[in-house]
Amino acid sequence: MDFVRKGKLCDNCLRRNHLAKRRRFNPACMISGCGRKHHSLLHPPSKSENESSKGPNDPGRSEESPHGNEAGSSGNCSATANRRQKVSLRIVPVKVKNEDGTREIETYAFIDNGSDTTLCSKDLVHELNLSSKPCEFTLTTVNGLDKSRNGQEVKLNIQSLNGEGSIQVDRVWTVESLPISEQCIPTVEEINRWSHLSDIEFPKLENAKVTILIGSDVPEAHWIFEERRGRPREPLAARKLLGWTLLGPVGSVSRQE
Repeated sequence: MDFVRKGKLCDNCLRRNHLAKRRRFNPACMISGCGRKHHSLLHPPSKSENESSKGPNDPGRSEESPHGNEAGSSGNCSATANRRQKVSLRIVPVKVKNEDGTREIETYAFIDNGSDTTLCSKDLVHELNLSSKPCEFTLTTVNGLDKSRNGQEVKLNIQSLNGEGSIQVDRVWTVESLPISEQCIPTVEEINRWSHLSDIEFPKLENAKVTILIGSDVPEAHWIFEERRGRPREPLAARKLLGWTLLGPVGSVSRQE
């Protein structure tokens, strides 16, 4: 299903009845070095990644790479500034169980109110040995490339680490991977810099990989029970059903590339 072009959806939030350029607020691509007005899942591939990702075992990485044509090859000032600043997204550590509860995995979930669809990685489905049914859908990038994907549709039982919150998602589509860098997950040192966050715990997992994207089709995941605000341009913490999340700039990007 082509839910961007054929569905006449907004490039920015993947919803109907408006265009990205007419939105009253300005969320932008969260891929490092981009900041353009399109959804992160529609970020275009770079030239080098297009040439190196033609193998049959890696059908989706070229579209989901964090380095796109417009940011990766232009080298403009905004791209440089974005790379130097680390911005935390609403990412929360969770537990995911299979249908009979015999397998459980701790992983990270990105609570994304800019998406109307919930996604997960194929690796997560494989590790949990989840029941699934085949599905086919198409993503259209901003440079006009359509990519038909053969994925799976699964159900996920997602819980907070402390077990107090639980969400059942009945329709989740699989993708090769989610283009969300571990740089978007705050560290303990970064959190302790801010007095309004000092008594909040953000558990750190050994495997710093985001394997679930929870969209607005699961509204209970976006409920806010408590909020901690600092001054303007300081990170904002929100306690949701699955735990505390952090949003905003938290420091400088470490040089891992």
